[in-house]
Amino acid sequence: MRYTIILEQEDGFRYEKEIDIPEGDIDLVESIVEDVVDVIALLMSKRADYGSDNIAMTGPTGIAVRLVDKSARLWHLQATGSIPHHESTADTYRDIVGYALMGMALEKGNQW
Repeated sequence: MRYTIILEQEDGFRYEKEIDIPEGDIDLVESIVEDVVDVIALLMSKRADYGSDNIAMTGPTGIAVRLVDKSARLWHLQATGSIPHHESTADTYRDIVGYALMGMALEKGNQW
């Protein structure tokens, strides 16, 4: 089944992408799209708080370190069965996706 994802902005920006999705996976894809949009909102909010110097100073290496930290946190929580005290595992997954998107932006030559 063909599925079209459209993002539009008041200033005229429009992104449209058609993808093929097996019929049984439509709910899953809708959930993923919602999550990715939430991560974009989170990224922009955190960027407003942190500024861009923290990424500009360390670049891809800094992103890699942050990804290792987040992965180690998840591994530890899973391996020990611990309950997180400061952020949910869902928050950690969102951060990992966010750092991956930052890295992809840098790879494309975009400023962060």
